[in-house]
Amino acid sequence: MSRILGPGPYKTLTTHDGIDVPFYIVRFDKKGLLQSPETAKEIISRAHEFSDVFFFSHGWNNDWTCANKRYQDFFDEYSKLRQAHDLAMPAGYKPMMVGVFWPSTALVFGKSERGPDFMDMDPPEADDDYPEDRFLQDLAEVADILEEEDRSALYSLAQTNGLGRQQALQLAELMTKVVSDSEGEIDHVETVAPQALLDSWIEASESGAGSPGHGGAQIKDTRIQDGFFKVLDPRRIIRLLTVAIMKDRAGVVGHAGVGGVLQQLLDNSAARIHLVGHSYGAKVMLSALKSTQPHSRKVHSALLLQPAISHLAFADRLPGKSGQGGYHGLQERVHAPILSTFSSHDFALHTLFHHALRRKADLGETKIDALARDPSPSPYAALGGYGPRHSGEQLIPIKTAPDPYALDGNNRIYGLNGSDGKKIGGHGDIINPYTSWALHSLVRYGMQQS
Repeated sequence: MSRILGPGPYKTLTTHDGIDVPFYIVRFDKKGLLQSPETAKEIISRAHEFSDVFFFSHGWNNDWTCANKRYQDFFDEYSKLRQAHDLAMPAGYKPMMVGVFWPSTALVFGKSERGPDFMDMDPPEADDDYPEDRFLQDLAEVADILEEEDRSALYSLAQTNGLGRQQALQLAELMTKVVSDSEGEIDHVETVAPQALLDSWIEASESGAGSPGHGGAQIKDTRIQDGFFKVLDPRRIIRLLTVAIMKDRAGVVGHAGVGGVLQQLLDNSAARIHLVGHSYGAKVMLSALKSTQPHSRKVHSALLLQPAISHLAFADRLPGKSGQGGYHGLQERVHAPILSTFSSHDFALHTLFHHALRRKADLGETKIDALARDPSPSPYAALGGYGPRHSGEQLIPIKTAPDPYALDGNNRIYGLNGSDGKKIGGHGDIINPYTSWALHSLVRYGMQQS
């Protein structure tokens, strides 16, 4: 019987101290429909046998092999940390591991992301690293959002050698339908105007993100009738648009799919549930938690690894606006404080993200200074690039064993800064002793220390 389709564990992992851990994978399509219902049933029926359930979600550009390998790598790194520092668990500790698999492979920003890598969106070495098959896949993802007549216009514009001002505005008008703000992170926002969207593409092309191979909109100088204008490469714009599409998909998968499994785990077991999400996987997990019944028992912990969501997602106020972050209040549905890593070395989230996603009403604040100098980053800033803001958070250096975190239950969210010493050296650098220690600190939160 196929290991993928069978209802049992995908495999059994073993900790350094001899505990067997069943590792299940639950699969969802892009609409959030559960593709492994028998596996989910077995997970729910057996959850009462376990003390702890670790519920993971990968981020963008993970195929089956990559996602499954990285889940195991994270398990191995955590087990290695516990062994190296003799980190005992209390009697009765019996974990289960559940990984989510969702279709996230449209987004690629260079050779460094393909193959076994775990979504490194760091600058690729090659200048021209956007093969035709990848472009066609991205184009199909964008076109799938549009009506038939708009798809025809998209295909025509995508085949040009370069977009002049009017062509670029036409494409921007089509794309406002693709980049309408995704539900969940920021409430009370307006649809971005075509000119503002075009401006963001131009800014992306003029930043480090816009150079060839960096995932921005590649440009070249030319002159046209209405004055000086930098012609935009439509292929680079298509690439940028997949950022928004995959972000929205993560929310749909979490809310419509993963949330149902999480609700049943909360209802049918007393196991402590630990949510772990990397990149857009953080959006999967937070959207899943948001979809559960507000009066359900709490999950035990949430670890967000370089989350590719708004830094205002938990905010109790939006600077210069009314309303709150879409995930505001979720802190109270987690027993331990939420830990969220961020790093200035994350090219994807510190440099590119705020250029690729411009879906909020206030598009005026476009420059983000260094974290230490700017206490209020642009509203476009990523949580994984700049840390949480306006949510009663504490921003502290990330640590490793045996240096303890003094987690105060009154502080519901901590931003763990991995910038100094490149403790988190890039978007995919999340399998290391620092993230393992963060997870262990959450697992042991509230337990009697050994």
